[in-house]
Amino acid sequence: MEDSLQKTNRLIKLAQQQLVDIERSGSDETVEISLSLEDLEETASQLRTKVQTSLRKLMGKDSATAAALKKAMQSEFLSLRLKSRAFLIRIRQRVLQSLLAAVPFKRRISRAKKGLLFF
Repeated sequence: MEDSLQKTNRLIKLAQQQLVDIERSGSDETVEISLSLEDLEETASQLRTKVQTSLRKLMGKDSATAAALKKAMQSEFLSLRLKSRAFLIRIRQRVLQSLLAAVPFKRRISRAKKGLLFF
């Protein structure tokens, strides 16, 4: 989410620069750019609130987690490491879900031990 917020802030700066350039040249595109700028600012504010609420939830669970998050916010390397760990966990979960989906449904819910056949 933090990356999305940074990208949105960059897009806001670019839109503001375009707005200034267009106003100097006297074009009619100012309305369209100002509307997209408003949308970007609204998206950025929503992302900020999501990040803040997520951090509050994570920091409220455990003091060790709160300390680790504060360190990660200060250290660029540690934040990158935690992000990569989160991506690794997501990928692992997706792989496990796809492997589970490949197993037939009857076999998943069967309570019989593997290898025993009853006739």
